[in-house]
Amino acid sequence: MFIHGGGFTGGDKAEGEVWGKYFVSKGYVCASINYTIHTEQTPSNLKIMYQETREAVEHICAQAQQLGYNITEMAATGVSAGGCLALMYAYNPSENAPVPVKFVFEQVGPVSFEPSEWGNGTEEQSAAFASFMTGEEITAEMIRNGEYKPYTDAISPAAYVNADTVPTILGYGVRDGAVPPSLKYILIDALEQNGVPYEYIEFSNSGHGLLNDPDKTQEYIDTVNEYLDLYFENK
Repeated sequence: MFIHGGGFTGGDKAEGEVWGKYFVSKGYVCASINYTIHTEQTPSNLKIMYQETREAVEHICAQAQQLGYNITEMAATGVSAGGCLALMYAYNPSENAPVPVKFVFEQVGPVSFEPSEWGNGTEEQSAAFASFMTGEEITAEMIRNGEYKPYTDAISPAAYVNADTVPTILGYGVRDGAVPPSLKYILIDALEQNGVPYEYIEFSNSGHGLLNDPDKTQEYIDTVNEYLDLYFENK
């Protein structure tokens, strides 16, 4: 399942066409999903997007069944905002998830929404950032006394990592100007502390678009294929 990027305010599932065709050519059922992005006309937040991601999996499985495909396992993937949503679905599936997630692979997705990691210089700025991301009314006082943290943790994939977290592939650009490059270490540290298998692929010459390291792009694809062979039982 591919989840598109766009800073939670744009993008479309059509962005998954190339990925989808590639994996279909290898014999896998693929789907690309939309979710409610935040606009002035249709306010949204990550809680809504996470819920819609879970609902999308149910619809995908039901539609695939009608087409004659019995889905018994899955991987989630995405880019940027979609990478964050893919991680969150893989790390925090609902109890009634229709199929198990075997692993997740993503590129440049934010893994934490701790306001201080995003360059917010004042408590007021931190409160505005946290309010936008969580959909809650976060105040400067809540930033000062720490009451904001359960709300930002609830939308931060890294906060859900435990010993049962699924294997993970991460790709990040060192020169990323959209998602703070330091964020990835929060997730890497959590994965290591909990003994979760992971692969981190660093795009040393690239920014958020990962455009300047074709060798690393190939390494990322090769690693995904290795994980498909390793973690999918029904090949």
